Amino acid sequence: MPQLTQHDVFQTIQDEAKHKKDEGTTLTKADITEHLKELYNPYLRGRLYFYAQDQDGLPICRVPTYLASNKTYCSVARENVFGVEDWQSQPRPTEFIGNVWPPKVIEDLIGNVDETEYAVMKCYVCKEVGKAFCTCGYKSWRDYWPDYWITCLLLRRAGARGYGIFAREAIQVSTIVGEYTGRIKPVKPNEEDGEDAYRVPISIGRLQMKQNSQPTAILSALHTGSISRFINHSCNSNARLQEFQCGLERRVIYVVTTRDININEELTIDYGPESFDGDCLCGSIGCKNPPESPKLLDAPVKDLSEEQADEEDSYSDAWDTDYRSSDPEYEEDSEYEEDTDCEKRRKRKGKTH
Repeated sequence: MPQLTQHDVFQTIQDEAKHKKDEGTTLTKADITEHLKELYNPYLRGRLYFYAQDQDGLPICRVPTYLASNKTYCSVARENVFGVEDWQSQPRPTEFIGNVWPPKVIEDLIGNVDETEYAVMKCYVCKEVGKAFCTCGYKSWRDYWPDYWITCLLLRRAGARGYGIFAREAIQVSTIVGEYTGRIKPVKPNEEDGEDAYRVPISIGRLQMKQNSQPTAILSALHTGSISRFINHSCNSNARLQEFQCGLERRVIYVVTTRDININEELTIDYGPESFDGDCLCGSIGCKNPPESPKLLDAPVKDLSEEQADEEDSYSDAWDTDYRSSDPEYEEDSEYEEDTDCEKRRKRKGKTH
């Protein structure tokens, strides 16, 4: 029997939800959570994509990202993706402290951590408090946080801002709700392909506590990343991005809450003033650059009709050889056609998930 694809699982969930509706019942919250775990199972055949959800968490359709007139679909990356070809021709940064250049594996860039760096003082896997360097390691965290996302977060429509992340459960202040992942690439300030809309910096090499500058790379989540790529801006945000080390194995960018968050409340961070070319659509009290017309805040997100969504979702198995997931052992590229729709993106005029 052929191995299931994510689209197969999505169709099964839709069929079961329809059957329940015909019976006059609905799927329970626990049922939906189990279905979501099946939808994002890394052992499914082909690449995994993000699905928008209704208020109960039921997946509706695959989420497109629009940049200017171009459309792309972001695949799921449980950890950062490294491509040696991105670094082969890059000159070694003057301030870089490390043993290998150009890097051969991702640890050559973000694996040079030590006990002087910021670390989480409570392990989310073994629950040990006050011991930042327990034996769980990065792999344990990588396997833990997708279940947290599926259980505690929702990916839903967010008005004019496209899609956003919402709390499915109440979340306490100072909670790590996920990791910002993407393809780790060299910094290219003049690169105009839309990646500026979905990238965050991360320190590379050994941390230099006494120097003014630290070499960095970017985590580009335009084509592949975690659910954290969908976090929207707010001038009154309730979360932040923060660089930590995970054990003594790897440097990571976490999403950390800055106050308690209620069920159905959207999680947001402050992008900073340099991220905006035009009006801010956060709609928060005290917004620093609100639009002249409040109606812009209620504009519907550009989305697919049910027919279009079904047609687009049938391409879930298309294979993009440039942006593979970080788990190549689960992928058999001989079974897929190359996805030719990932061309260079022009620098964004505005971002819509």
